[in-house]
Amino acid sequence: MSSLMRSQTVDHQILLSVLSNCFSVDSTALNWFKSYPTDRTQVYTHAGSKHSASRSTAAFPGFRLCPLGFASYTEDVVDLMDRHNVQFHLYDDDTQFLHCCRSTDTASLRARLPSYASDIELWFRSRRLKLNASKTEATEH
Repeated sequence: MSSLMRSQTVDHQILLSVLSNCFSVDSTALNWFKSYPTDRTQVYTHAGSKHSASRSTAAFPGFRLCPLGFASYTEDVVDLMDRHNVQFHLYDDDTQFLHCCRSTDTASLRARLPSYASDIELWFRSRRLKLNASKTEATEH
């Protein structure tokens, strides 16, 4: 199964928690991340009309993390893959998980796929990420 993770919004509180709890970022470095959205505004254009500025407080709207930052934000997806005992490949905002079995065991694997998909969808929601269903597939080789 393959899925494309594209972050439209990086949740500031989740990012701070990941940096602090998973990577031991603290003191000056953590304060820099905490202060980043302070006194920031956003302006957007839709259908050629520019809309008024609004304060940004809880997240980084439209903020794209660099590949290393995105990997940090999503690093615990590995725990999910390990729980399901699947192989995986992570690259930037693309996640692939793989499970191999004997041809006689495909029915059992197919029965487990919905559980994998449900758990990954819940994980995406916990990070406020969108699962691109049009790029999610199950294939047999």
